[in-house]
Amino acid sequence: MELPQYSVYAKIPRLLFPKTLKMIVIGMFLYLAVWLNFYILKKTFPFYLTLLVMISIIILIVATSIKNYVEFANYRYQFFSNRIEFHGKKSLMVYYSQVQSVKIEKNMLDLLFKTGIINLGIMKIRSVPNLTQVYFYVQKMVQINSQYRSANPYQQQYQQRYNAQYSQQQNNYQQQNNQSNYRYQP
Repeated sequence: MELPQYSVYAKIPRLLFPKTLKMIVIGMFLYLAVWLNFYILKKTFPFYLTLLVMISIIILIVATSIKNYVEFANYRYQFFSNRIEFHGKKSLMVYYSQVQSVKIEKNMLDLLFKTGIINLGIMKIRSVPNLTQVYFYVQKMVQINSQYRSANPYQQQYQQRYNAQYSQQQNNYQQQNNQSNYRYQP
Protein backbone atom coordinates (compact mmCIF):
# COMPACT_ATOMS: atom_id res chain seq x y z
CA MET A 1 0.00 0.00 0.00
CA GLU A 2 1.36 3.34 -1.06
CA LEU A 3 1.81 5.99 1.62
CA PRO A 4 0.70 9.57 0.91
CA GLN A 5 3.39 12.17 0.33
CA TYR A 6 1.30 14.88 1.95
CA SER A 7 -1.88 15.00 4.06
CA VAL A 8 -4.14 17.92 4.92
CA TYR A 9 -7.12 17.94 7.27
CA ALA A 10 -9.95 20.36 6.65
CA LYS A 11 -10.21 23.18 9.19
CA ILE A 12 -13.07 22.09 11.45
CA PRO A 13 -14.20 25.52 12.77
CA ARG A 14 -14.61 26.71 9.16
CA LEU A 15 -16.89 23.77 8.42
CA LEU A 16 -18.82 23.99 11.71
CA PHE A 17 -19.58 27.73 11.66
CA PRO A 18 -22.18 27.81 8.85
CA LYS A 19 -24.01 24.73 10.15
CA THR A 20 -24.10 26.04 13.73
CA LEU A 21 -25.22 29.47 12.57
CA LYS A 22 -28.03 27.84 10.58
CA MET A 23 -29.16 25.92 13.67
CA ILE A 24 -29.19 29.14 15.73
CA VAL A 25 -31.37 30.88 13.13
CA ILE A 26 -33.75 27.89 13.02
CA GLY A 27 -33.91 27.95 16.83
CA MET A 28 -34.78 31.66 16.80
CA PHE A 29 -37.59 31.02 14.31
CA LEU A 30 -38.87 28.19 16.50
CA TYR A 31 -38.94 30.47 19.55
CA LEU A 32 -40.65 33.25 17.59
CA ALA A 33 -43.26 30.80 16.27
CA VAL A 34 -44.15 29.65 19.81
CA TRP A 35 -44.24 33.25 21.05
CA LEU A 36 -46.40 34.34 18.08
CA ASN A 37 -48.94 31.59 18.81
CA PHE A 38 -49.32 32.86 22.37
CA TYR A 39 -49.54 36.46 21.17
CA ILE A 40 -52.28 35.67 18.62
CA LEU A 41 -54.26 33.74 21.25
CA LYS A 42 -53.85 36.79 23.55
CA LYS A 43 -52.31 34.73 26.31
CA THR A 44 -49.29 35.57 28.39
CA PHE A 45 -46.10 33.75 27.57
CA PRO A 46 -45.03 32.11 30.85
CA PHE A 47 -41.40 32.30 31.95
CA TYR A 48 -41.08 28.53 32.43
CA LEU A 49 -42.12 28.00 28.80
CA THR A 50 -39.51 30.51 27.63
CA LEU A 51 -36.92 28.67 29.68
CA LEU A 52 -38.05 25.27 28.36
CA VAL A 53 -37.93 26.40 24.71
CA MET A 54 -34.51 28.04 25.15
CA ILE A 55 -33.00 24.98 26.85
CA SER A 56 -34.42 22.72 24.13
CA ILE A 57 -32.94 24.91 21.42
CA ILE A 58 -29.53 25.01 23.13
CA ILE A 59 -29.51 21.21 23.53
CA LEU A 60 -30.44 20.80 19.85
CA ILE A 61 -27.65 23.17 18.75
CA VAL A 62 -25.02 21.48 20.95
CA ALA A 63 -26.04 17.97 19.85
CA THR A 64 -25.96 18.93 16.18
CA SER A 65 -22.59 20.65 16.58
CA ILE A 66 -21.09 17.57 18.27
CA LYS A 67 -22.43 15.32 15.50
CA ASN A 68 -21.00 17.62 12.83
CA TYR A 69 -17.66 17.89 14.65
CA VAL A 70 -17.28 14.11 14.74
CA GLU A 71 -18.14 13.94 11.03
CA PHE A 72 -15.80 16.79 9.99
CA ALA A 73 -12.89 15.51 12.08
CA ASN A 74 -12.44 12.70 9.54
CA TYR A 75 -12.30 14.98 6.48
CA ARG A 76 -8.80 14.75 5.02
CA TYR A 77 -7.05 15.13 1.72
CA GLN A 78 -4.17 12.81 0.90
CA PHE A 79 -1.74 13.65 -1.88
CA PHE A 80 0.09 10.81 -3.60
CA SER A 81 2.60 10.93 -6.43
CA ASN A 82 -0.12 10.48 -9.08
CA ARG A 83 -3.43 11.32 -7.39
CA ILE A 84 -5.38 13.14 -4.68
CA GLU A 85 -7.76 11.24 -2.40
CA PHE A 86 -10.47 12.77 -0.23
CA HIS A 87 -11.77 10.84 2.75
CA GLY A 88 -14.94 12.13 4.36
CA LYS A 89 -18.64 11.46 3.95
CA LYS A 90 -17.75 9.70 0.73
CA SER A 91 -14.34 9.02 -0.73
CA LEU A 92 -13.15 10.68 -3.91
CA MET A 93 -10.04 10.16 -6.00
CA VAL A 94 -8.67 12.40 -8.75
CA TYR A 95 -5.55 11.75 -10.79
CA TYR A 96 -3.29 14.71 -11.50
CA SER A 97 -3.49 13.79 -15.17
CA GLN A 98 -7.24 14.55 -15.10
CA VAL A 99 -6.75 18.09 -13.74
CA GLN A 100 -6.86 20.80 -16.40
CA SER A 101 -6.42 23.88 -14.18
CA VAL A 102 -5.73 24.78 -10.56
CA LYS A 103 -7.42 27.89 -9.15
CA ILE A 104 -7.78 29.44 -5.71
CA GLU A 105 -11.21 30.63 -4.57
CA LYS A 106 -12.14 32.46 -1.38
CA ASN A 107 -15.44 33.58 0.05
CA MET A 108 -16.25 35.68 3.13
CA LEU A 109 -16.00 32.75 5.54
CA ASP A 110 -12.67 31.72 4.05
CA LEU A 111 -11.33 35.21 4.67
CA LEU A 112 -12.61 35.10 8.25
CA PHE A 113 -11.08 31.68 9.01
CA LYS A 114 -7.97 32.13 6.81
CA THR A 115 -8.80 29.14 4.66
CA GLY A 116 -9.69 28.70 1.01
CA ILE A 117 -10.84 26.45 -1.79
CA ILE A 118 -8.60 24.98 -4.47
CA ASN A 119 -10.68 24.33 -7.57
CA LEU A 120 -9.31 21.51 -9.71
CA GLY A 121 -12.26 21.51 -12.10
CA ILE A 122 -13.15 17.91 -11.27
CA MET A 123 -12.92 18.34 -7.52
CA LYS A 124 -12.68 21.16 -4.99
CA ILE A 125 -10.32 20.98 -2.05
CA ARG A 126 -12.29 22.87 0.60
CA SER A 127 -11.42 24.56 3.90
CA VAL A 128 -7.68 24.10 3.57
CA PRO A 129 -5.83 25.94 6.36
CA ASN A 130 -2.44 26.43 4.60
CA LEU A 131 -3.89 27.38 1.24
CA THR A 132 -0.87 28.72 -0.67
CA GLN A 133 1.38 25.85 0.35
CA VAL A 134 -1.17 23.23 -0.78
CA TYR A 135 -1.95 25.23 -3.95
CA PHE A 136 1.71 25.33 -5.05
CA TYR A 137 2.17 21.66 -4.18
CA VAL A 138 -0.84 20.60 -6.28
CA GLN A 139 0.18 22.89 -9.12
CA LYS A 140 3.71 21.40 -9.12
CA MET A 141 2.35 17.82 -9.10
CA VAL A 142 -0.03 18.60 -11.99
CA GLN A 143 2.88 20.04 -14.00
CA ILE A 144 5.12 17.05 -13.24
CA ASN A 145 2.40 14.59 -14.27
CA SER A 146 1.60 16.53 -17.45
CA GLN A 147 5.32 16.52 -18.40
CA TYR A 148 5.50 12.79 -17.75
CA ARG A 149 2.33 12.23 -19.77
CA SER A 150 3.66 14.20 -22.74
CA ALA A 151 7.01 12.35 -22.56
CA ASN A 152 5.30 8.95 -22.47
CA PRO A 153 2.48 8.69 -25.09
CA TYR A 154 1.37 5.28 -23.79
CA GLN A 155 0.85 6.63 -20.27
CA GLN A 156 -2.47 8.28 -21.17
CA GLN A 157 -3.87 5.03 -22.63
CA TYR A 158 -2.63 3.10 -19.62
CA GLN A 159 -4.11 5.71 -17.25
CA GLN A 160 -7.51 5.54 -18.98
CA ARG A 161 -7.56 1.73 -18.74
CA TYR A 162 -6.47 1.88 -15.10
CA ASN A 163 -9.15 4.49 -14.30
CA ALA A 164 -11.83 2.35 -15.95
CA GLN A 165 -10.72 -0.76 -14.04
CA TYR A 166 -10.50 1.13 -10.76
CA SER A 167 -13.95 2.69 -11.29
CA GLN A 168 -15.42 -0.73 -12.03
CA GLN A 169 -13.82 -2.20 -8.89
CA GLN A 170 -15.05 0.73 -6.82
CA ASN A 171 -18.60 0.35 -8.20
CA ASN A 172 -18.58 -3.40 -7.49
CA TYR A 173 -17.35 -2.75 -3.95
CA GLN A 174 -20.07 -0.12 -3.34
CA GLN A 175 -22.76 -2.42 -4.73
CA GLN A 176 -21.61 -5.23 -2.43
CA ASN A 177 -21.69 -2.85 0.55
CA ASN A 178 -25.13 -1.53 -0.39
CA GLN A 179 -26.49 -5.06 -0.74
CA SER A 180 -25.07 -6.11 2.63
CA ASN A 181 -26.68 -3.07 4.32
CA TYR A 182 -30.17 -4.21 3.36
CA ARG A 183 -31.76 -6.29 6.04
CA TYR A 184 -34.96 -8.26 5.95
CA GLN A 185 -37.54 -6.66 8.20
CA PRO A 186 -40.85 -8.50 8.57
